[in-house]
Order: sequence, then C-alpha cells, then structure tokens
Amino acid sequence: YFESVVAFLNDQLNKTGPTLDDMARANCLSCFRKATELEVRFFDAAWGSQNRSPSARIAQPMHRC
Repeated sequence: YFESVVAFLNDQLNKTGPTLDDMARANCLSCFRKATELEVRFFDAAWGSQNRSPSARIAQPMHRC
C-alpha cells in the first residue's frame, strides 16, 4: 500500500510540475519530500517490527518536476 501512496503523489507532481515556475516547483518538491517522510513514519509506526517497514525500501522520488 505504501508504494501506491508514493506513486499517487508522484503522479500528482508529474501533472502539476510542468505548470510551475522554479520557485513553486522547489516548494512543491519540498512538500513532496515532507509528505513522503510523514508517510514513512506513519507506516513504520503502524507496522512496527513486522519487517514490512517502508523505510527499508524507500527510494528517491521518481517525479519529473
């Protein structure tokens, strides 16, 4: 499920990114990184020691912004 959340966020950035100026694009990327960090923390807390934690699998964003 975690990967689908990140994929959704990437898709939103890919749709919005081309319409943004440089400052807005940098702000958008910052928000994306923060949202991804919070998602990792959420799933880490929910899964605990179940060894499915996304922090062990997280990759760099794949957005085209």
